[in-house]
Amino acid sequence: MRTKLEEIKELDAKIESLHESRKLLLSEWAAEACPYAVGDIVEVRGYSHIGKKCRIDRVGWTHGYSEGYQWKVIGTLILKDGSLGKITVDWTECQAKENYEQTKRRRPQLGCSE
Repeated sequence: MRTKLEEIKELDAKIESLHESRKLLLSEWAAEACPYAVGDIVEVRGYSHIGKKCRIDRVGWTHGYSEGYQWKVIGTLILKDGSLGKITVDWTECQAKENYEQTKRRRPQLGCSE
């Protein structure tokens, strides 16, 4: 007969496995939904440094209280001489909504408030 503590440990292991599966699915979803890919050179669409060029270093996801799940990109600013700077920038799907036509490549409708 199992003890209560053994049952708790078994449930904890299942929960941890589910969390890992969830993180993997969210990462795969973000890569598919995001119109940017690692290595792309694009204009910044977030609130800081908007319009400057950056190289996309990572595509991930985030969860907002009102927006739900959305993709998020992190990049490095490109200096005027074309080299990579030290400043990193990031923006989410909803922050890019002003540029909706460029960001809707795979998602027909953003879940953001207008």
